[in-house]
Amino acid sequence: MRTENKLCIAFFVLLASGCSVLKTGVHPVKMKVEVCKHYNDADATILIVTDKYIPHDQKQFQNDNKRYGAIWAEFLAFKYNIPIHVFEDDSKNLTFKEFINTGRGGASVYYPSCKTMYDKNFLDRKIREIASVSSTRPTTISYGCGKTEYADSLPKYILGGRNSEYTAFNSGDTCITWYGKNTGYSGKLNFEDTRNIISRPCSGRFFLDIRNTSEINPASEFVKKQVQLTTSSNGFYVNFLHWHEHFMEKNKKVDAVSIMDELFQSAAAGIGSYRIAKVDYNQAIEYLHAKEAIDTVYITKDRKLTNLVIKSSKKRPVDYSVIQTPLTIRFEKRRAGQIKYQRILAHDNILKVYQDNKFVYLNIKPDFTNQEQVISINYGTRQKIPLLWQVPVLIYNQTSQTVDVTPPSKFVLFMKKKGADPFKVEVIDRTFDLLNQYNLVTLLDEYDYFLGAISEEGESSLLEIK
Repeated sequence: MRTENKLCIAFFVLLASGCSVLKTGVHPVKMKVEVCKHYNDADATILIVTDKYIPHDQKQFQNDNKRYGAIWAEFLAFKYNIPIHVFEDDSKNLTFKEFINTGRGGASVYYPSCKTMYDKNFLDRKIREIASVSSTRPTTISYGCGKTEYADSLPKYILGGRNSEYTAFNSGDTCITWYGKNTGYSGKLNFEDTRNIISRPCSGRFFLDIRNTSEINPASEFVKKQVQLTTSSNGFYVNFLHWHEHFMEKNKKVDAVSIMDELFQSAAAGIGSYRIAKVDYNQAIEYLHAKEAIDTVYITKDRKLTNLVIKSSKKRPVDYSVIQTPLTIRFEKRRAGQIKYQRILAHDNILKVYQDNKFVYLNIKPDFTNQEQVISINYGTRQKIPLLWQVPVLIYNQTSQTVDVTPPSKFVLFMKKKGADPFKVEVIDRTFDLLNQYNLVTLLDEYDYFLGAISEEGESSLLEIK
């Protein structure tokens, strides 16, 4: 072959191979990413909440079932894997702090409107008190005695609030469960008006329904049905129950503690196999504002760089800078192409990487001070990406008196005297580190023992030690 022909062929081969590289460089891969409707791509957000945390050792309640309310609520929350939340105006004592730091319950501010006029300095002091216990700044509020006349005066860093209104089981109405565009049920409320988030009715009040009608079964069925509607419509359901509440019925005292299990059972039956977000009330409201603010999310990749691009705009007159809850985004594995998702590293702005059979999930930290945010996606060696929705599996070894758990979890050991009412449980131990094994204390024959485990992502289970 003539020399000039060889050079010509070589030139065209080089040009052809170079075009492919050049095309990737000039036209980087662009993949659209979806914002999840709920934290960690849950189907719905379900919460059971209360005002005021009553420590079990509070002196005036030692001969009253009220002393069991907070522990019983936490016990049931572990058992049914349903988050709970307390609106509180007092940092209490070590008991409250331990409850919060265990992770099954959250806390925000109860403003004591029943006896205290609204004062911003007072509110700020309460925010600091709760923050000192929970290590995160609360961004939501509960209005004491349902007095909401000061709602418009609240600072912009209060992102949401719970008022005393609710949907009664015999009203014939559907519960308010709105959680953004095309999710839940808004009823007669216009949630484009931010005031309806700052002062929002509960979906239900189980104890009031029973107190007002003395009927527990219809109230339970109503909870189940409304939670089913919530999960199927990707909504946000909140049932309020004073854990320490009671009333007199025909000279007989009926307290919330004794019927609380009915509420959790009904909610769990309504949830069924759906996945619910493991968040508290602050996080639920923060996530709502965050997901609303996102206009577009996509990933770009050229020869050297992979970036996550977030375009956002503030949709409401609130302080977006106080949002601490990560935003969950996802993309399909089969569409990932050149995005090496098995090698994505977590860092300051991509906080967690998860997967399931179909999707890869990134929990990210949006910056709402800029309309466009570019986050670098960094790669490391191929890794085993953790799965979402791993409920702790506990295995008791009677010989070694240990309990093994997967995934790593925090623990709470409950005990109850044999033959006592089911709700008369006490906490005898807690751990605050994520561990794969729990070493049991000496177990006494006259007590029943239950070990609760909660994972880093807030999934919980409860094991009876036999």
